[in-house]
Amino acid sequence: MAKAKLDEVDIKILRILQRDGRTPFTYIAKKCNVSTDTIIRRFNKMKKMGIISGTTILLNPKKLGYKHLASFCIDANYPYINDVINFIRKIPEVLICVPSIGKCNLFSVAIFKDITRLSEVRDLIKSYPHVKSVSTNIWVGQVLLCPENFEFKF
Repeated sequence: MAKAKLDEVDIKILRILQRDGRTPFTYIAKKCNVSTDTIIRRFNKMKKMGIISGTTILLNPKKLGYKHLASFCIDANYPYINDVINFIRKIPEVLICVPSIGKCNLFSVAIFKDITRLSEVRDLIKSYPHVKSVSTNIWVGQVLLCPENFEFKF
């Protein structure tokens, strides 16, 4: 697959839309010193090329009562990786669980309303057959999440 060739205007369009996907094309055109039609044409071209796949909002989980975001580095027995992934993905707080290369062979991110539940989930993952080890990192600072990975319940 060939790498897409973008110029400064394309990059500026993308940067503006990354900050706010609802930015009007007229505003972007002014910032780029080109016509609105040029922005629309370039946007559609980047969408057709797969560079832009849609627009979304970002959610702040802390404002919804989720105080802790954590990642789990999980080392599982190789032939059972898919079983372990399927198990972990069924845990309600888990946003993502994917195979990885590095210190562990699975990487997972989850959100929690309290630290007790975080510990329970870590222990649950550790106790699953074919899981050799789990290390945990609790993220600090503001994290914004895409809704497609964030199913929250009240």
